Amino acid sequence: MFRSPNSTTIMVLNIVCCSIVVGDEPQQDASLREMTARASSVHLRTAGESDALHVNATPLFRYNDATFETSDGALWLWESDSRPLALLCLFHKTYRAEEWNYELTLLDGGPINVTGRAGWVWNPERVSREWLALDGPEVHTREAVRLRQLRALAREFAATEPDEDNFQLRLLPQPVHRYSRPQDGILDGALFLFVYDTNPEVVLQLEAVSGDEPGWRAAFGRITGNRLAVSRRGEPVWQAEPVRHWNPKATYYSHYGPDPLQPMESSPPKRSRHECEEVDSMTDTFDNWILFAEPREPLDAD
Repeated sequence: MFRSPNSTTIMVLNIVCCSIVVGDEPQQDASLREMTARASSVHLRTAGESDALHVNATPLFRYNDATFETSDGALWLWESDSRPLALLCLFHKTYRAEEWNYELTLLDGGPINVTGRAGWVWNPERVSREWLALDGPEVHTREAVRLRQLRALAREFAATEPDEDNFQLRLLPQPVHRYSRPQDGILDGALFLFVYDTNPEVVLQLEAVSGDEPGWRAAFGRITGNRLAVSRRGEPVWQAEPVRHWNPKATYYSHYGPDPLQPMESSPPKRSRHECEEVDSMTDTFDNWILFAEPREPLDAD
């Protein structure tokens, strides 16, 4: 996702001048209900299939990022035959809560057609997953041990955003999703995230496979329009060029703009400019805004 260079200053002034309560549970619940309503209304259809696929009921990952104006965001997954098919990252801005950003990433398969929200359609062509064969330990028969193996393999990778002063993205220590499909030779699979603060930017997909070439393999997906570079043990293995314009037929697509739903009972009230009289000069550019932050337990207990 794209970021604004002056967002830190804006956020600090909003907090000081308007005294918004951070981490309010009713506000968190209302925000999640609004995101879930939007996500569940987005329909994905694969070629030749009339029945629509819906995102999983629970988001893989939920985040907020005051530094970069993300008031609340979540990452959802579409699956096909128990395998990851596509991702939906949905978030809204702190000062423009009525405007939402949809980021969509096709991981495998296609062509697909995604509809359900006004103003945009996403219909990427087929993508053939490019897998990187990995040397590594023998795949263990026990699931708990395989999780340790997956985490160890994930730590061998590093991801950066070269145009952001070569910023080093942070690997979340636990996978956000696990799956398997033994009938297709997939003994175990996991999705890991590289994040910019808490914003997901790169998805690392690892699989333990059987068959003619048993062992481990990796593939990658983008959740940002910025330039990306991934290395393993210091050697480049994957890169993505920056997005110059949005193409609804591309395997990564984003749409940002007004996306109204019917108001919900516990939705936080819109704030008028009179509530921020001390910073009128700033709020001239804002219609209304909401600050949200959700405390989280650490993902890793190590």
